[in-house]
Amino acid sequence: MTSSTKTSDSQLKSKDKNDHDVIYTLRTAHQNQTQHLILADQKANVLIGIVAVTLTILLSRIDYVTTFFNGQEKLFRYGIGAFFIIETLALLMAIMVILPRTASILRSKKPEEMPNALHFGFFSQINEGDYVSYISNTITDNESARRLLAKDFYQMGKVLTRKYHYLKFAYSLTIAGFMVLLALIARWVFQLG
Repeated sequence: MTSSTKTSDSQLKSKDKNDHDVIYTLRTAHQNQTQHLILADQKANVLIGIVAVTLTILLSRIDYVTTFFNGQEKLFRYGIGAFFIIETLALLMAIMVILPRTASILRSKKPEEMPNALHFGFFSQINEGDYVSYISNTITDNESARRLLAKDFYQMGKVLTRKYHYLKFAYSLTIAGFMVLLALIARWVFQLG
C-alpha cells in the first residue's frame, strides 16, 4: 500500500465522519426545536386552563362576590371588568399559540416550487408520485439532505418565533389581570380593617 492510498483512505474516512457529524448536529438541533414547539403548545394549554377556570369561577360567583363591596360596587365593576377584559385577551393570545396555521395553497402543483419539501402542509398538496420522485431526485447525497433539513430547521424557527411572541403576551396579560384582581382583593381587605 502506498502512502498516497493511505492518505486518500484517511481523508475519505475523515470526510465520512464529518458528514455524519454535520447531519447529527442538524438532526439534534431539529429535535430541540421540535421540543420547543411542543413546550410552547403545552404552556399555552396550561395557561388556557388556568384562565378559563378562573373566569368560570368568578363568573359563577359574581353575585356573591359583589356583596363584599358594599358601597363600592362601581369600583368593583370597573376592576372586575378590567380583569375579565385582560384575561380574555390573554386567553385569545394563548389560543393563537396553539392555533394551527395551515400552509398556503400552492400556486403551482410542481414539487420543486414548494417552499418547504419536508412540511406536510406543502407536500400534501402535491401528487404522491410527483412528490416521491422529487424527493428521490433531490436527496442524492449528504449535502442535499443537509440543505433540505436546514430549510425546514429555519422555517421551524420562524414558527417558534411567532408562538413564543404570542405566549409572552399571553403570560404578561395573565399576570396583569391577576394584579388587577389582587388590587381589588387588597382594597377589600383594607376596607375591612
